[in-house]
Amino acid sequence: MAEIRPDLFHEYALRGSIEPATMKLLGRALAQYFQALPSDEELIVARDQSGVVESYRDLLVVELLRAGLKVADLGEVPSPLFYFAPYQLD
Repeated sequence: MAEIRPDLFHEYALRGSIEPATMKLLGRALAQYFQALPSDEELIVARDQSGVVESYRDLLVVELLRAGLKVADLGEVPSPLFYFAPYQLD
């Protein structure tokens, strides 16, 4: 079974090598957590410039969408833009 290691989590991002099964498990866990949001709320995801991140994003977003959550994907952006996005996207 996949294991979610605590060292993956940093203040603002996931860091390190993540197995696909672990990313799916994380996506399901986040989906369950965020299902408590009002139905009109939207989650914002973004990625940095490292090459492997896009596949992580795909695995994560699929699980969030499968749970019926709304997701706004900013694509590849600098971190400050990600932090600014909730204020601009309402």
